[in-house]
Amino acid sequence: MEERTSIIEVGDEILSDAEYRLRVDSVELGQYGLKYSGDFVDYPGQRGWGFVPYELPPVDEDIIDWYGWARRSYIILPNGRKVGSVTLLRNHDDSEHTTEEHNAEWQCTIETIKAMKAEEGVMQSRPTDIRLN
Repeated sequence: MEERTSIIEVGDEILSDAEYRLRVDSVELGQYGLKYSGDFVDYPGQRGWGFVPYELPPVDEDIIDWYGWARRSYIILPNGRKVGSVTLLRNHDDSEHTTEEHNAEWQCTIETIKAMKAEEGVMQSRPTDIRLN
């Protein structure tokens, strides 16, 4: 038995959060995650794809329009492990984007989250002078 080199490999069958089965025919490793694509098992001729950032935990339910991504969700790997996944959609263009585009968008996501956390810290550290009466 060959040793796996990635959490998703060509030939794997993964399950989306909506329970759609996808047979993977392409996996590309990027700086911030891996992009996968393949054919839906139960819908011949229909393609699917997504991006699995290396450090994104799964969520229990879809989050629509998450930091510029069309959605944040999860997939279930062949071994039953649930991992976080995001879907990139720009200007209602549902074509498959490149690994480089996914990495660039994830870099923007990291910067946005860091900026929001910094701003949140500043807001919490400011004294308030609000009176309720």
